[in-house]
Amino acid sequence: MKNKKNKLNILVWGTFDKTKPRNRILQNGLSQVGCILQYCHANIWMGENDKSQLKKVSQWGNILFSYMKEYPKLIAKFCKIDKTDFILVGYLGHIDVLILWPFAKIKGVPIVWDAFISLYNTVVEDRKLVSKYNPLSWLLYIFEWTACRAADVVVLDTRAHANYFRSRYKLDQNKVAHTYVGAEELFFDQQIIRKRKLKQQHKQFNVLFYGTFIPLHGITTILSAAKLIDNKLVNWTLIGTGQEAEKYKLEIEQCSNVSWNKWVEYESLIEKINEADVCLGIFGSTIKSDMVIPNKVFQILAANKPLITRSSPAIKELLSGEEPGVWLIPPNNADELIRAVITAMNEREKLSSLNLHHEVNEQFTHKAIGEKLISSLKKAKICDIEMQ
Repeated sequence: MKNKKNKLNILVWGTFDKTKPRNRILQNGLSQVGCILQYCHANIWMGENDKSQLKKVSQWGNILFSYMKEYPKLIAKFCKIDKTDFILVGYLGHIDVLILWPFAKIKGVPIVWDAFISLYNTVVEDRKLVSKYNPLSWLLYIFEWTACRAADVVVLDTRAHANYFRSRYKLDQNKVAHTYVGAEELFFDQQIIRKRKLKQQHKQFNVLFYGTFIPLHGITTILSAAKLIDNKLVNWTLIGTGQEAEKYKLEIEQCSNVSWNKWVEYESLIEKINEADVCLGIFGSTIKSDMVIPNKVFQILAANKPLITRSSPAIKELLSGEEPGVWLIPPNNADELIRAVITAMNEREKLSSLNLHHEVNEQFTHKAIGEKLISSLKKAKICDIEMQ
């Protein structure tokens, strides 16, 4: 264990995706608790937001070439760095942690790997892109099992997700840590929230869903509810695309009260959230939907917007379901979604006057996220620091 100190020097290393809020928020959170971050990074994922949509051989060929070109540079830079308390390998870092492993061992520097998701769970169990009996799924499992052992600590986003890794990959309690995904600071902006309340004068009730069209989100449940509710009262807005977009294209076009926008710039997303009367989380029934709290749930809470999402072990770590402006419903249940929307519609005026989710939001400020991770690393004897 390192000597107790006031600041930690952390090397953020690898090919992590800078476009992902998880990486930006976690790194900012560590900075806010007094850590000094050095960067050794190669950006190979520029413009590739949904990796599952990379289907052309040429696309994967370009990424493979980028890996081969950048890793020697990253390793050379790492070998020249004198002092660091530990290395943070960000998401998506499965290959990074395996490449770095022998060099980190030689230098005696621990690796903290923010796995964030399980590739095996995502590809095999959640999106079902490969059967669990397919040899590719076995290779993926072995790949992830090995990556977990290359890291000194593996970081996930919820206690439920951390427990999945402990069970699936037979990892010790302190080997696995968790800290929330959180939301970027623009979603907490109280000036924007006040403007939203002044603008909220529309008569029709607006329901917003945004996210990738994957099984986790339960698009079927949303569309079933939209068909059953009076389209003169409620307007449903869907933002996003992805794996199942083509599957739902015709169904969406046939719903007169559903509008679909495949893409909105990230900076404009807060305005779309502010225009909504209630926002939707996830409604799928996969293993993954039991274990995760998506980034958008934190964004909705930070923006003080009413939220409807499925009940799960993960969400119960953050919300009880008794909070004003929160409805936790069973997965894949359009009837319960309709009831929650109608309740939110009836309470619209009251909810718009409240400062929703204030106490909950304190749990996932950037500083709280950084503090949670450092606390877990202290238990794992990776570091010892007096946090600011």
